[in-house]
Amino acid sequence: MLALALTVVGVIAFPTPAMAASKEIVINDQPIEGNDQARAQEPLVAAATAITALDPKHEALGGIRLQVDKGLVEVYWKGDVPDAVKKEIDRQTTAGVAIDLQPAKYSGSELDAAVHEIADQRDRYPGFVVVEPKPEANGLQAYFTDPDGARKLDFPVPVDIQAAPDSTLLANRNADIPPFWGGAAARINGGGCTTGFAVSQNLFGVELSRGILSAGHCDPGGGSTWTTPPGMTIGRAGANNSISDSIYIKTSSSGRVYTGPIGSSTSKKVVAPTPIFPGQFVCTEGAATGEHCLVMNLFVGGFSFLTGSFGVALAVNITGAFAAGQGDSGGPVIVSGNPVAALAAGLISFGVGSVPCVPGTTRPLCSAMVGYIDINWALLTNFPMVLAP
Repeated sequence: MLALALTVVGVIAFPTPAMAASKEIVINDQPIEGNDQARAQEPLVAAATAITALDPKHEALGGIRLQVDKGLVEVYWKGDVPDAVKKEIDRQTTAGVAIDLQPAKYSGSELDAAVHEIADQRDRYPGFVVVEPKPEANGLQAYFTDPDGARKLDFPVPVDIQAAPDSTLLANRNADIPPFWGGAAARINGGGCTTGFAVSQNLFGVELSRGILSAGHCDPGGGSTWTTPPGMTIGRAGANNSISDSIYIKTSSSGRVYTGPIGSSTSKKVVAPTPIFPGQFVCTEGAATGEHCLVMNLFVGGFSFLTGSFGVALAVNITGAFAAGQGDSGGPVIVSGNPVAALAAGLISFGVGSVPCVPGTTRPLCSAMVGYIDINWALLTNFPMVLAP
């Protein structure tokens, strides 16, 4: 049995702002913490995306990591580097992006196969919380509740084992109204979570339905009615898609997300999904704890035992402050150096390690390290689904 200290979804009570019959779009035109990093990383993300496109199946590309403070992209490649990759690196270097090309022990596809092997045999790994490919492609990074015991286990590739005490699901802005936006508080069967991104199910360019995504573990059985804290019905959920810890709530929605602190009315338009890379800075936008930027991706493309989900990224608040807390599950993870627009990166899922959000109390719990689901994986596993305007 796994010795995980999982915390049941809880509802956090917030003061309810007065809401008009229609929403006023309030744009946060003030710099938020992390905006400098978000702007500085844009050419690095573009370079990493271009290089990745030359080996989309990661048959030789081991990993990529951004070093935003250095204006550097680290590329780890297994075997001989093709001329097309060398030319792209030269092109990026000429454009001003520094590329550090290093040999990789494993390809990305080999590490992905190792992640799936561990996930398929998870009963052999007691205390397993989450496992991720290391960006330098020399093995995996795994978090266990019993790290000493885990070091005695056999793994398909080398694994760097770290402790993950009291890992928790982060299942809670306050009184949203239609069309619903991401980053707002939602209640489900007495528990609280956060709405994610407005989406639509499209087929051959025709919109079949519209709604909003959130975290699947907020509604494990699916089919529940989601409401705002004041009691307005958001909509009824479909099935829990556990492979991407996501769930679709059919409702009136619009492609904006709330930004700023708890209870904020500021927002940004979501314009597109973004690829995610280690070293990239993101902002978490949970209803329970508000906005946290200076949150940096450590690993991407992993598996979480907590939710049984693939497509998991691990990120940490580099200031040591919280990245998310209970009630933030399902909330948007965005990339934005723009005062009016944001890119969708993922859905908040869980925290690794947890402490009380307020010193001297026992609940709710917050975490400096957050696990989130890559939005590209969530959309793919809910096909035919796209971000809605």
